[in-house]
Amino acid sequence: MRLDRGNKMHQWSLTSRMALANFHQSKLAARKANKGFPLSYSMKKCTWMHRNHSWMVQIMIDSNLIEMEKSYLKAIAQPTRLKILYFLREGEKCQCEIIPRMKEDQSNISRHLTHMRDAGILESRREGVSVYYKIKDKRVFSLLLLVDQMVKAEIKEKAKRAKVLA
Repeated sequence: MRLDRGNKMHQWSLTSRMALANFHQSKLAARKANKGFPLSYSMKKCTWMHRNHSWMVQIMIDSNLIEMEKSYLKAIAQPTRLKILYFLREGEKCQCEIIPRMKEDQSNISRHLTHMRDAGILESRREGVSVYYKIKDKRVFSLLLLVDQMVKAEIKEKAKRAKVLA
């Protein structure tokens, strides 16, 4: 089932289609019981539901987006991973350069690198026995800069409150 939203077409998952069908059936029964059944309503079309209940569509789309955002943020929300990101800011580095710089076990660093690569934050390429990593999208540093600014503003605010209370 597709739902037209402007120029974009959204493909619905099976779960979303089942939820929509259940919604249609319950709405149809409620409207018939209340004698408020609109003549333009059709079980085969979701235009009525879309116009009048776009929030349901938005929730279905947002839940997938939120899950992806959660995975992305979770992949960088760890001190060692942040150190790796800042180290790779300068450009592509071999895993053999990253491991000594982080001063942690090789297996731990490899796990972090793999996790960030799987989340779409890093790209890797193999050259012989060496594996090279680089940042896939430099906009991740804009995100980190924004977080830095927010944290610094919170620190200043807490310092002001501590002065007032002292």
